[in-house]
Amino acid sequence: MGSRTTPINLARWLARARSALAGRTTTPYLEAQALAAHVLGKTKEWVIAHSDVIITPEENEKLSQALKDLAFGVPLAYLTGEKEFYGLQFRVTPDVLVPRPETELLVENAINWLNKNPEAHLALEIGTGSGCIAISLAKHSPNLQLIATDRYWPPLKIAQENVLFHNLQHRITLLQANLLRGISGKFDLLVTNPPYIPTKALASLEVARSEPLSALDGGEDGLFFIREIIRSAPRILKPGGVILMEIEQTLGGPVQDLAKQFFPKSNADLILDYSGFPRILRVRT
Repeated sequence: MGSRTTPINLARWLARARSALAGRTTTPYLEAQALAAHVLGKTKEWVIAHSDVIITPEENEKLSQALKDLAFGVPLAYLTGEKEFYGLQFRVTPDVLVPRPETELLVENAINWLNKNPEAHLALEIGTGSGCIAISLAKHSPNLQLIATDRYWPPLKIAQENVLFHNLQHRITLLQANLLRGISGKFDLLVTNPPYIPTKALASLEVARSEPLSALDGGEDGLFFIREIIRSAPRILKPGGVILMEIEQTLGGPVQDLAKQFFPKSNADLILDYSGFPRILRVRT
């Protein structure tokens, strides 16, 4: 006779999942709830309200496999296929970097600048990935038109899905382009979150095990893409325009020096994150 698995309810599974995730996240119970909601096809509110529901063997098997993946380091967003960013929902896959809370500071500063410069109407995003930055800007700046680029087609496909989901296809144009090559015209705003992690540092980072290296690897010094963008930016920025670029916290000095080299008459400063570290380069032309 085959062995039989003792049925468990949802509350017991959540407790097990919380223990399994305790060492890898600061919010193990919330992640367990989100994972259960996704696998069971329910909302998180339903999971909270129905903790006494008995899990079927098939559901238990699916939940166990998803939990193993999550505990191994696969981002929750890749398992659920979605991620919230700046109050909006985005589809994500392993082809794109998972949108991060710290990047919301980049969006916030871009929106603040756009609000203070209502005549600005054309923006360029380099390295759009899921499209979360461009879409967030478009949602909060109704007069803005954007061109968003990526070097590779797979992320652009995800970005296109997100643009259509948010009904912004008439305001956001997606292009496959290598940084600023092939980009013409003049823009009020250049916004970008380029790869900026030094290659050698990637080996010790869990993020490099599951997220696309093309969105992380900034070359030997972390400045490869940053250098190329800053070098090419003067030809596509309008007078009075601005660059807003997310950077790695240890690169503030070198990045600011690059900006002053290629924009000698402009104001280049660093915006600190909520922990007091340099997070955004701002160049005002």
